[in-house]
Amino acid sequence: MKFFGKSDLVESFFLPKNTTIVGNILGEDSGRIEGIVKGEVKVKGKIIVAEKALIEGNVYASEVIIYGTVTGNVTAYKSFSISAHGVIHGDVTSSSIQVNSNAKITGKINKLSSTTNNSQGRNGSHSREIFKYKNKLNEDSQSDTWW
Repeated sequence: MKFFGKSDLVESFFLPKNTTIVGNILGEDSGRIEGIVKGEVKVKGKIIVAEKALIEGNVYASEVIIYGTVTGNVTAYKSFSISAHGVIHGDVTSSSIQVNSNAKITGKINKLSSTTNNSQGRNGSHSREIFKYKNKLNEDSQSDTWW
């Protein structure tokens, strides 16, 4: 699967569609979620939330790619991307944020500075209030990079 011209990395874990986990997911490697998670997701690698997937809880990872829906805050220490079908009801915090046209974010977007050292919103991060955000700045563009 390709997103913004980059191919996704191979995942170490996979949650298939029609599967629900009630509880937290903790992992060292990357993973892909196509089902439902009712709890936090914390991985050191990359997390991919598929188009029909739902996470009801906070997400923490080095890289986060959202095609589906997250109801909770998302912290991506390295990079964050959301597709045109992606929906987030919560705050987004990352060093690099890429938002595709028609993506929906209800919450704050916080920029991690290089001196933040994996803390959320401290030591020089920048905030921008976004309520019911819908990126319509450039209809012809596939995506917009915020920072």
